[in-house]
Amino acid sequence: MLSGAARAEAPVLGPLGRLPFPAGEGRSQAGLARLGWFQHGTQGGPAARPDGSGKALALYQLSLVDAYRSKNLALMGDAFCLSDRRSGPAVSPTQVSWLAGGALEEKSWRLEAAREDHRPLDRDGLRFQAWRAGLRSYWGEQPGGTRDSNLPAGIGLFKPKSKIGLSGDWGVDWYFFNKTLPAKSDLTGIQHLRYSLRGTLGDPKGPWRLVGSAELPTSGRNWSAAELNASVGAALRWKEGEVLITRQIRDSLDGPGYHAWWQFGASWSFAAPEGAL
Repeated sequence: MLSGAARAEAPVLGPLGRLPFPAGEGRSQAGLARLGWFQHGTQGGPAARPDGSGKALALYQLSLVDAYRSKNLALMGDAFCLSDRRSGPAVSPTQVSWLAGGALEEKSWRLEAAREDHRPLDRDGLRFQAWRAGLRSYWGEQPGGTRDSNLPAGIGLFKPKSKIGLSGDWGVDWYFFNKTLPAKSDLTGIQHLRYSLRGTLGDPKGPWRLVGSAELPTSGRNWSAAELNASVGAALRWKEGEVLITRQIRDSLDGPGYHAWWQFGASWSFAAPEGAL
């Protein structure tokens, strides 16, 4: 394993496009604004640009969705910027990553198609672009004690109508037109598939919750995962705001390479009145 001084940093290239549909029967809009920062350690950390240069300090993110509930359709946009603690001013963006696309949602299933782009802002360098399609299913203990039928067998840990519930989603993304977006944090391989699993444990009406996720990208035309991107942490909610602390891990599964760092974030959810547009 390389020392922290010799280690190449891991670029931050996602995830993007995770905002749920807003509630309502007609057309409605919703969004999420997030401010985050990274704590590097001896096990590496996130880079400030797609080519792996710099040390990321701040994250600025804005996610938007415009949904037509009567048709189960939505347009979605998601973008974040990173800053470099090594260059001045340290809060000035050095990378932008964005996604634009659409989604079709039916009950607990969601089908997506979107365009991704990752590029540096303060200098020339590597730029990654790709088209992707995704299939996702939501599962878990729903508010009021209703257990979703997509909850895998053996995960029903809680009695009906209990305050504590387990919920989340699982899915797969297919990068069907991709010539540049890498599969691994050392910028090797071309991303083909990405398996994902996310979960939340907590009271839907309470302030605290535990969160965890795992993403497994594949390289080339392989079906087996080349890397594990995992996250585990805790969140404190207050009305539409939330503070989240997570431990991020990236571990190569087919060769050497390991990164781990702490990530802190504060977010605020907002929604436009139904039929505002």
